[in-house]
Amino acid sequence: MVSSWATRARISSSDCEEIAELLTARDRLPKALGRVERGLELANQDRSGHGLEFLHRALLVKLGRADEAQRSAWADFAEFPHRYSNKHLAALIPEA
Repeated sequence: MVSSWATRARISSSDCEEIAELLTARDRLPKALGRVERGLELANQDRSGHGLEFLHRALLVKLGRADEAQRSAWADFAEFPHRYSNKHLAALIPEA
């Protein structure tokens, strides 16, 4: 459920993505991840947020949670099997 402050302030998923990118640039990764997760909640309402999904996975990897990023990419590929989702999944799999 999206918080009421986001509705009142008319915060969009793209706003959250931009804020998360700024936070990432300042190495405030946990806060950036939180903003991405809020943006994904908003994106679920309007079917947007593809950039947020990629940023979410990148932040998970940077925070040492690569397994969660891999599960997310796999779920995306399983739902929408496409060469681009496969490419993103392959990028998260460590080489042998």
